[in-house]
Amino acid sequence: MVEMVKEAKSVRDAMEIRKEAFSNLKNGRYDDVLNVIPEWREAVNKAESSKYIQKCLRAEMLICEKAAKEAMEKNLTPEQADVLRERLWTEYMLPSWLVDGVTDSRMEKITEIIRSIEDDIIKEPFMKQQLGEKVPELISFLKTMMTNCEEMEKLVREKASQLAREFANKLGVPPEMIYEGGVLTPSL
Repeated sequence: MVEMVKEAKSVRDAMEIRKEAFSNLKNGRYDDVLNVIPEWREAVNKAESSKYIQKCLRAEMLICEKAAKEAMEKNLTPEQADVLRERLWTEYMLPSWLVDGVTDSRMEKITEIIRSIEDDIIKEPFMKQQLGEKVPELISFLKTMMTNCEEMEKLVREKASQLAREFANKLGVPPEMIYEGGVLTPSL
């Protein structure tokens, strides 16, 4: 119980520092953003029991740090710095969105329906009788659809993994530091 309280406090601390850093970035106080990074890093590292939250907070910290450094180097306005941070966040999330898109409940439902129809055709005499000679052709078509869905998922996972690795490289960290395994797994 004590560990859970400490965990909640460290996540709260990291969220408060995040809020402060974002505010500083939006107000053009880039040095202040960079000054809170060590404290933010420490709070994120203490949030160990929740790996997903820890990885997201770490990614936000690295993105905010990169945006502040780039804003200083390129003399960006606060609005430009915030847009840069948002663009980097979108780039960070893209691999997860891709994986979620092919593994969400709709894909699972399609696969379930295909298998159910296939089972009905094989097991139900009425279906066989109604479809007659078309049964083998229909089963073949359904199997091709399932294979196509699986191949699409594999391709999307490979692309997501590639994008995740490229983005982590851009931030100068190993991808495992900011991404969950599902994004980094190119195939099932």
